[in-house]
Amino acid sequence: MGLSVVHGIVKNMKGCIDVKSEVGQGTEFRIYFPIEENLIGDNLTKDKQSSSLFTGTERIMLVDDDEAVLQMEKKALELLGYRVVVKNCPFDALEAFKNGVNDFDLVITDMSMPRMSGDRLASEILRIRLDIPIILCTGLRGSMTAELARNIGIKEVLIKPVLLRELSVKIRQVLEGGTGQYRR
Repeated sequence: MGLSVVHGIVKNMKGCIDVKSEVGQGTEFRIYFPIEENLIGDNLTKDKQSSSLFTGTERIMLVDDDEAVLQMEKKALELLGYRVVVKNCPFDALEAFKNGVNDFDLVITDMSMPRMSGDRLASEILRIRLDIPIILCTGLRGSMTAELARNIGIKEVLIKPVLLRELSVKIRQVLEGGTGQYRR
């Protein structure tokens, strides 16, 4: 199938395509489709009943420059019970954090964003409030090692695409200090 055909199909289904290309690294195409409310709700209810997902009520700041990803992740986190504030610009996120330093229990940020990377945003946020847990998400393996993340103060690094179950576990781990006694 050619790219123009794929683009037409995705557009007709009210989806979008995100393309990232790096010289020497290759090209990555991400295709996003709208979430079917009934399907997600039913599956999430089943997952919660089978205790495969961990939930919470904390307030999370979610930062990603990709609006489609941001909205999809926001919806998933809200379905898990979290209160979510989204920012698609790291500078806006930093300003919101400064203005509400105690309003957030967790920050989840993308690594690759224009003008300020996720690790730099994490460093700036940690200068303001050292105890805030931060999860960094990246699509590029090797762009952030666990050791470097720990040195910055980042609690967890997740490689995209992140599965909802994995995200639900990691959130509970960083919020509860890795006790293993997580809410379902």
